[in-house]
Amino acid sequence: MRTLRLEDYEKMARDIVGDFINNEVSLVDGVAKTADEEGLNPDQTKNLVQLSNVIAHLKLFDKKDDGDKNVEFEPADPDDVMKKIYKPEKTPETPKEEGSDVDLSPFPDLMRMIEECCTPLSEETSEKATETTSPRKRGIMIIRIRKVAEELKNRNLEARHRYTEGIDKLAMQFRKLYGPDHATFEKEGYVLFNARAVPVFNDIRHMLKKPAVSITEDNVKMACVVDSETPLMKSFVTAIVDFEEAQLCTDGVRFLDEKIGALL
Repeated sequence: MRTLRLEDYEKMARDIVGDFINNEVSLVDGVAKTADEEGLNPDQTKNLVQLSNVIAHLKLFDKKDDGDKNVEFEPADPDDVMKKIYKPEKTPETPKEEGSDVDLSPFPDLMRMIEECCTPLSEETSEKATETTSPRKRGIMIIRIRKVAEELKNRNLEARHRYTEGIDKLAMQFRKLYGPDHATFEKEGYVLFNARAVPVFNDIRHMLKKPAVSITEDNVKMACVVDSETPLMKSFVTAIVDFEEAQLCTDGVRFLDEKIGALL
């Protein structure tokens, strides 16, 4: 699974928006094409959709010179993008264990390897073992799964380290005597990212010794345009990306521990 930083998302989003404005390529088609070519996983694709919509809004807003600053355009919908990428004939079934909510789509073939590793070999089947069920093949798959687990753990640690450093720097901004207004920051962050922003808000609030908050759309009513290009908001976007990557890796490791922990 490819690791992306904010700069990577921004470059792809700006190219998509450029085609949208200059060549009339819909945002849905642009994001789907880019995500397919770059091999993005579903969560990365959703991040790209969100950022493309924000940049498109800002670009169109800047282009208006008639005094009317109401911007109307067709934003990309993540579900429509997914349908474009995964056409019916090749739509992958997201492998989920019954009773589990862990999305394994970013880990191709992992579920198949787990099932084959966990299938017991009787004496009879051992004698007739095929290449895919032989002890040797099973051993190779276990090694591959261990490598995936190790990669997930390392990426989880790296993402959490980046995330902790990022929200610590954000909290320091709000501790300054003449720093940015924290309440306005939360409202603008929610306008851009909706519920995805809330866990990061609460971690920053914890550092500021403020109570946790559950923000809903009813709490946020803003008619102004939010500038996502400010250093503060860019740092916030990076924090969200790092938080979600760490969460995804944590879910993957937990799933592996539940399924084949004894083999790892």
